[in-house]
Amino acid sequence: MIRASLFLGHCDNPSLKTKYATIWLHIFSKSALICSTLNLTHEQVARMQDKIQREIMIKATKERIYEAIANPEKVVLWFPETLEGSYKVGEQLIFGFGEHGKNQVYVEAARPHEYFAYRWVPGCNHFLGDVLAVPNTLVEFHIETQADNICKLTLTETGFSKLPAELIEKSVAQNSNGWEFMLGRLEKYFAEV
Repeated sequence: MIRASLFLGHCDNPSLKTKYATIWLHIFSKSALICSTLNLTHEQVARMQDKIQREIMIKATKERIYEAIANPEKVVLWFPETLEGSYKVGEQLIFGFGEHGKNQVYVEAARPHEYFAYRWVPGCNHFLGDVLAVPNTLVEFHIETQADNICKLTLTETGFSKLPAELIEKSVAQNSNGWEFMLGRLEKYFAEV
């Protein structure tokens, strides 16, 4: 709960603060109910969840959405505050999140206008090092045209069950909330452009 209050403490929008607090409480209570019903530890429940998936609809072309995700000058307008290094396939770079730390990222794949993926170490606000040498998760962005000038963006993060046991539950909760927040920023970015 301390992590949730720290996260919410940085949110200036009262309605978003209420939304994220509700989501956090829902996750926490659901996890407690599952644990008690099945006589499982929180760690066992977290190991069962290996994937976070979010879908949003964006009024923009696939090209513009891909550009917002894969172009280093655009991605910093909604996701990390800074980006250090080469944002290309096979490269490791650093995402900077201001006072929340820096994280090394490995760009896994890129198919212009359809798919972009990278690996990172979740649950660790200051991981700098070889991402491929430690347990990590894969973050994927899939872009699909739904109608004229409207696309579905599907974000998937997988690999949580391969993390050290003490990081799984925290990482799933932190990143679930984090992706809600960041994808909200991406939607806002397109609403303002």
